[in-house]
Amino acid sequence: MMCKPCWWTGDTSCQCGVFQISDRIRQSASGTKTRVFVIETMGGYCGYLATMSALAGGADAAYIYEEPFTIHDLQVAAAMLQY
Repeated sequence: MMCKPCWWTGDTSCQCGVFQISDRIRQSASGTKTRVFVIETMGGYCGYLATMSALAGGADAAYIYEEPFTIHDLQVAAAMLQY
């Protein structure tokens, strides 16, 4: 089932939607240790939704607008997850 962001209004219901999708991704990834999953959330220049979703979902990292990052940072993080 494809979730549509226009159904969600407000922070709490949007986080709930992100949690549901994160759980589905985690379930599909539980059989493998060699993949990296990226979940992008909308929020403009505010990383609140991404940060709260990452904390609640058990993410290894959260990259937000307030803390600039480069593609090199992502490559280093992905390489560290291999071990």
